[in-house]
Amino acid sequence: MRERNIYFQEAEKLECLMSCNDKVVIKSIWQAFVKVVNRSPKNIACLISDVPLTYLQLYSLARSCANSLMLTNIEKDSRVGLVLQKDLPLLVYLLACWKFGASVLIIDEETPLEQIKHKEQIANLDIIIGSDILANNSFSFKFVKALKRDELHDMLDQQFQLSADEELNSETDRLASIMFTSGSTGTPKCVGLYHSGLVNIILGLIHHYKLEIGSRIAWAASLSFDTAIAEPLLALLSGATVVIPENREPLIGSLLENFILLNGITHLVLTPTVLETADPKRIPTGITIVLVGEPFSPTTLTRWANDRILYNAYGPSEASICATVTSPLRAGDEITVGWPLPGVEIEIVDENLEPVPNYVVGEVVIGGVGVSCGYLNDPHATAASFISSGADGKRRYLTGDIGFKDHNGQLTLKGRKDDQVKIDGRRVDLSEIERVLSLFSSIRQVAAAKLNNDGKTRLAAYIFPEPNQPHPTVAELSEHALKSLPRHLVPSKWYLVDSMPTNQNGKLDRRKLVTLVLEELEYNKSKPAEDALEERITAIFLEILQVEQVGRSDDFFALGGTSLDVIRFIEKLRTIFETAFKSKDFIDMPTVAGVAEKLRSISTFLKQTEAPLLETEEKISLSHITYPPFIWNEYFPEKVFLTGGTGFLGSLILEDLLARTSAFITCTVRSSDLEVQIKRLTSRMRKAGTWNPQWQKRIEVVPLDLAGPISETGEAAVAIVDADLIIHCGAHINSAYDYDSLRQSNVLSTFKLAELASFGVPKRFIYISSRSAVELADTGGYAQSKRAAEKVMNDAFSRGLSGLIIRPGRITGHSERGYANSNDFIVRYLKLCCLLGKYPKELKAFYGVPVDILSNSVIHAATTPLVSDTSILEPADSELYLFDEVFSMISSLGVNIQAVEVDEWLHAIQDKNQSNLEKMFPDIFVAVRYHWEQMKHSYSLQEKKSHIVLDSKRIKYTSVLASFIVKDSF
Repeated sequence: MRERNIYFQEAEKLECLMSCNDKVVIKSIWQAFVKVVNRSPKNIACLISDVPLTYLQLYSLARSCANSLMLTNIEKDSRVGLVLQKDLPLLVYLLACWKFGASVLIIDEETPLEQIKHKEQIANLDIIIGSDILANNSFSFKFVKALKRDELHDMLDQQFQLSADEELNSETDRLASIMFTSGSTGTPKCVGLYHSGLVNIILGLIHHYKLEIGSRIAWAASLSFDTAIAEPLLALLSGATVVIPENREPLIGSLLENFILLNGITHLVLTPTVLETADPKRIPTGITIVLVGEPFSPTTLTRWANDRILYNAYGPSEASICATVTSPLRAGDEITVGWPLPGVEIEIVDENLEPVPNYVVGEVVIGGVGVSCGYLNDPHATAASFISSGADGKRRYLTGDIGFKDHNGQLTLKGRKDDQVKIDGRRVDLSEIERVLSLFSSIRQVAAAKLNNDGKTRLAAYIFPEPNQPHPTVAELSEHALKSLPRHLVPSKWYLVDSMPTNQNGKLDRRKLVTLVLEELEYNKSKPAEDALEERITAIFLEILQVEQVGRSDDFFALGGTSLDVIRFIEKLRTIFETAFKSKDFIDMPTVAGVAEKLRSISTFLKQTEAPLLETEEKISLSHITYPPFIWNEYFPEKVFLTGGTGFLGSLILEDLLARTSAFITCTVRSSDLEVQIKRLTSRMRKAGTWNPQWQKRIEVVPLDLAGPISETGEAAVAIVDADLIIHCGAHINSAYDYDSLRQSNVLSTFKLAELASFGVPKRFIYISSRSAVELADTGGYAQSKRAAEKVMNDAFSRGLSGLIIRPGRITGHSERGYANSNDFIVRYLKLCCLLGKYPKELKAFYGVPVDILSNSVIHAATTPLVSDTSILEPADSELYLFDEVFSMISSLGVNIQAVEVDEWLHAIQDKNQSNLEKMFPDIFVAVRYHWEQMKHSYSLQEKKSHIVLDSKRIKYTSVLASFIVKDSF
């Protein structure tokens, strides 16, 4: 198998923080904590509401609480449930339990009482420590009321002296943490983690993430996720500060941005989904971000990697939370999960549990330190997932994850082998959902599946009903499911089927379910909105859920809303109404009427309308069009229709389609000389040496001039009808043309392609737009035409067409092959300065995205089930070029060019003797003479100079661009 390129990552050995010369073997979290307290007693250990607590103070509070727990006759190895919110008491009682030798299970204080009892029984807890909320209820288990934050602060004068004997005391390795590995459905599995495994993993991560005194890590994770244990430990075992949010709301969007800025956070552990709710411009550069829990796209990498330290980490709870981690990632890197942490062993095995060679896909097996003791009180589940293998006969965990290792030992994941899937970053057991739904009286058989449609991942249920009985309604099914399942495990799509498909082994074949659908069960719509406020909220529902109609009493979740949709809804609501609306308020009453009622009770919202949508010169409607639903499958795409394949970006999109898919591709060309056009389409690949002669069989060309009318019976129309993917990259790009001159080629052609997309095979439509479409100051004809075309596409998406609009900014050259776009404005400006022999000092920098990275983003968006949360994707400008560096490198290549004051440079431009250059670069001369101040503003450096450091990648790209300019100019 061909080895994959690792562009910027270098294989590195992950070393543990503790050196081999340490005489003391740390076997408990408490001992590791005491070691830090002894070293840095006056440093800040935690911070909440701007109130700091030193390590010695936190140590003293934990000792006091541990002594109090002894009075309750708790014995070592007791199992303690901490039913508290994320606050100082939770942190103190965690340490107190570990000091005493007890293991802990964290349960969020807002968990329903019945679920608390359920978890207590499964985990076999000996005692629960909680707040007043639990104190007022009767329990069968032992309950201890926790001290409040104010009560703990009152105890700060009672400081304990550090004990050297305590730090050096060596204990038997004990159980440290208990956590649930999946949702609380059926019989959840509890995993038990040992002190030694957690300590080893955490110390390895501390060293890798470069956590130290002065670092600040956010306690951001929900208490139901395993990283809620890892975050405070990363701080407290390194001498850093854990910052506890005062607000109980999830840290997403603007809340996350403000929390980071106000608290000086240096390290974050987040899922990619949560990270993407924030604006990169609002997150400071230099911060360390660790992505966990789910895969992420190259677009996310491009948006966040540059100027930040970005890691990707992987590890199930059964392996002490983390098993592998990458080196710092940059845009363009292969997205892997990195190398094993110290003491961790990663093996890839086949169905017979035999090791497989590098690059061969198999199941990921984790061994070494950190492997759990198994599932508590569940020997059958433990035996199924934990094995003893290898020469050492030690316990290993069968993860169920599929992946492969490369020759450097780096791990790449490829999905799950069983029926557990991830919805919104949570692991979902489909069989449990099927078990619950099968208990409904009028259902004979039911199958659950993950559905990727319209850029959203949803949970779907396929129902084979009992004959001669009324079909169940969505409301009935949802009500039944909610009795046994948490809301995020209730399907949002419901389909009736005439049978259940099976494979050759007689097992359910989920891939064939969509082919047997008789009808979709629709939610019973209620009355429409009653006033302007409800109409505005209804519009937000429609935007988030992408449905045709919403009534004032319709349940958000029954309409297809997911937990991630709730996050988007709350963030949208906060932005529009400037209100502190909480997610709990919405979950309690997830309807238009309920949200409106809550908003009316809040006096802080100031505005009730958004900024008006951009209007173009005309309204073009697809009102007569409907689109068949597109459902992604593993063979997608099979036939692609591509416009603009001979262009700078389009030619690379064509190459990536050929290299990364097995699809047949129809390319449009203007000329009727098809043989000549095929040579044009493949010329860049031939020059780069990447052309595969076998690809010729997969390319078809059809004549189509976007500047003219598109026939509904022509070759292009036939190809569109047969295609399952359209990538519309073609456009007439000329900033000097007015709107009327570009209307046919850029607007009406897009309208016709969108119209033809409604026929034939259900398809996805990717429209390549431009960032100028949303720049209101740009009133040129090209920007206006892009705005109008985007309106056409958004109209099509609202009517059921699957796809998205991609808005690139400046497209720079190829990051590896050394060529750029000769027609680009910046490239032409640089060439003019070369020929003139002078360049002005005032222009500072420009940004862009390399064409190959942009093409990679386009192909990923087009061929990935989860395309985007909205119909818009704006690839980030991942590269920074300094004009002075570009010209310095041009000079080093033998070009006689010098920096001059701007007045001297402008005078040279005005010189009549430059008429030949003016004929070659008329657009540059016009821009300089009439828009010089705007040019200076556009290319001035926004960041502080102190942020510009010597960056090997930037220098490399700058060198490539300079070489191209010199070669293309002389």
